[in-house]
This record gives sequence, C-alpha cells and structure tokens, in this order.
Amino acid sequence: MDLFVDNNWYLHFQEIKDDFQTGDILLVHGRYDFSFVIEAVQWSPFSHVGMIVRAEDIGLAGKAPDLLLWEANSLTNLPDVITGQAKPGPMLVDLEQRLSATAKDFEDVKFAFKPLYLPKETAIGTILQQLMPIVNQAGFPSDEEMANRFVEGRYYNKTAPTDAFFCSELLAHTFMEMGLLGTKYPMNAYAPKDFSDDGIVRLHKRAYFGNERFFNMQL
Repeated sequence: MDLFVDNNWYLHFQEIKDDFQTGDILLVHGRYDFSFVIEAVQWSPFSHVGMIVRAEDIGLAGKAPDLLLWEANSLTNLPDVITGQAKPGPMLVDLEQRLSATAKDFEDVKFAFKPLYLPKETAIGTILQQLMPIVNQAGFPSDEEMANRFVEGRYYNKTAPTDAFFCSELLAHTFMEMGLLGTKYPMNAYAPKDFSDDGIVRLHKRAYFGNERFFNMQL
C-alpha cells in the first residue's frame, strides 16, 4: 500500500509558497544513504525535517531569499545564508533551491508541510534571529553519533551537547528555545516522525500544527 496520496492530488509549490509562515514544518521522504535506516527504524516515510522561515521575520528582508529553510544535514551543495559558505550541520538556506536540488537529484522524493498556528501575541522572529547565528556554528554528527545521540535521548533521557545537531534534534531545540516545546524530553529524543501527523509533538502556549499537506515542485 502506498504511504502517500495520489500525486494528482498534491499541491504545487509555486501556488502555495506565499502561504508559508515562519515556524511551518517541512517533512521530506528522501533517498540519501541513511534515509532508509531512519525511515525503517521509525516505521515512517519521513527521514528529514526542517523549519520554514520568512526572511522578513528574522531581519533579512532584501538580504536573503524571501523563503528560507532552517535545517541540519550533511549536505554542502547550497550556501548557508548566515555564513555565506556551504557547511554541514545547522544551516539557513534558500528553501526553493533546497527543494529543487533534492527533487532533481533523487527519485521518489516527497515533500509535505505542516502549518504552525500561533496566538497573535506570540512572537518568535526575534528569538530565531538571536538563536540562529549561535546554533549555526555547530556541526553535524556522523551516522553512528546520530544513532547514539538519539538512543541516549529517547531511552535514557540524556541530553546531548550542542556541538552538533541532526535534523529533528535541531528542530526540537529551536522550538524549545522559542518556548513552544517542553523540556521534559531532551532535544535528541526526537525523530522526524515525531513532527509528522503520526508523531508525539504537542506544543505549548496554545500553539499547534495543522495536518500534513503534500506538495511537489512540478505540475
């Protein structure tokens, strides 16, 4: 049974990109070397997760593409907006370039987003603007280190150091720093699946995620 909806029912990126807001979640069904392992262990189609950011919300209007992606991975094929250099680990990159490059390089790639809904009085842009340059200095763990960090967080409630981040770890850390995710469980306890519709993430301050909405890059 196909885990995804019929491609004819997918939204198209160009038609929905103006609807994206800072804090929306991007979920990716990928085909990188370690993707199969992540998806199998979670019993989930998603192996990567990141956060969509509007440049204007973090003081980068006119200095960066309007839509950015805050993510952590080992890729070095796009420049980081903060440093201007390609680097592994936490990065702020051009969202459309990341999606296009991933769709071009791999078959059977699927994208979905989950909209974040915040009470009007909740502001997160300033927090992100302060957080990103600091976290951006961290690296990306090896596959073995990633597995160890996740096991220690998930099953032993042991918080990993902030010298490196894998994708869902970065997302959990970011939402914790924004005050939207509790700290009962450490940041390295989270997997990409946890941010999907089948996941366990529940937010504070009356914030919540909408359901997954699949989209593609081509009509």
